Amino acid sequence: MTTSPPPAPAPDPESEPESGPVLDSVGSVIGSWILMGVILGLVPLFGAFLRLTDLVQYARSRSGPTGTVTIADGTCDYDDNYSVVCAGTFHPAGGGRPDHPVSVLTDSIHPAPRLPVHLSTPTSARAWADDYHPGWVGWLIFVVLFGGFGTAMLVFLTTATRDWHRARRRRA
Repeated sequence: MTTSPPPAPAPDPESEPESGPVLDSVGSVIGSWILMGVILGLVPLFGAFLRLTDLVQYARSRSGPTGTVTIADGTCDYDDNYSVVCAGTFHPAGGGRPDHPVSVLTDSIHPAPRLPVHLSTPTSARAWADDYHPGWVGWLIFVVLFGGFGTAMLVFLTTATRDWHRARRRRA
């Protein structure tokens, strides 16, 4: 007569599964993907927001205060975002407000010493020269692509996390 081993005890449904190296590594991978999703979602949205504020400011400057800027010698330089940025002092047309320092966006690396400009508000620290023409198409493509990608990443991350939590609750 052969004897069989005693049956294994049934698992207690109320007991928590023990955390082991496999579960810990899966959790860290999931956490890494969530972090990467947040980064891939928020960074492009932040970049799109900054570019959109530039577009709004430029559009507002066309109907804003006008005047001239005296460019300080040797202050013009190429910038990553704009053609040329120069430092100078804004002198409002009509003299109703005090002069104040501004950064001028222009298309020429060697602008005239006195440059006609527009501001978005009377106290703005950024001025746009009359000869400055932003790349609207490139800016709008940047805003749409990066804003859309960032939004899509955050929506995907949110729905995937929600679905994962629902599936986990069903198993429990």
